Amino acid sequence: MLDIKELAMELGSTDPKIKDDAVGVLWDAARNGADISAAISSLANLLWDEDVSIRSDVAVTLENAAKHGADMSAAISALAAALSDADMRVQGSASSALQIAVADVNSCHAALSELVESFSYGTGRWRAAMALEGSIGKCPSLEAVDAAEARLREEYDALKQKRWYGKEAELARIGVSFSRLINETAKRRDALAANRDIMLDDKPKPPKQGPMYQKIRRVLTNG
Repeated sequence: MLDIKELAMELGSTDPKIKDDAVGVLWDAARNGADISAAISSLANLLWDEDVSIRSDVAVTLENAAKHGADMSAAISALAAALSDADMRVQGSASSALQIAVADVNSCHAALSELVESFSYGTGRWRAAMALEGSIGKCPSLEAVDAAEARLREEYDALKQKRWYGKEAELARIGVSFSRLINETAKRRDALAANRDIMLDDKPKPPKQGPMYQKIRRVLTNG
């Protein structure tokens, strides 16, 4: 039986072989569905390793761990930072792991927050945008979506005040992405609010959340 805590300790070894072997064992364990939650924090620390092969293997391991239900809370910040990694494989696995984390009620708030931050300011902006588009519709928390929408609107308003001389096309592209993501969060917020109110048997009282809320409410209640 694997000792995940022992393997987590070995990830911090100064001996490259011990560290690499521990990553390999955890990579295989995560791929086969083992719960490696006890090693998530230690794995996340290696997303800054100088060796790109280590970073790549760790990112895939975290992605597989997320797919099999591991608690990813301790890795969210590191995964968001990895969206700007020079290696495309690291970027891709980090993005996938974050999208899965957004769909988990325990990590959705942190994952959405980090993705919005990365999209607003990070060098991994477009990876973050794709991850947000692929995951907002799966977030189970109304509070998390509300917070993400508010932050996106705030950053979009700030963006519209900027003047990027010589980079107007890039600024416009970012603005279009902001607008699209705000629309997606608004739709998800309305869907979650409608479901919540139906569960509470709360009759809609205009203006409530707007036309999308009312539309979803009518569909869910069969008119």
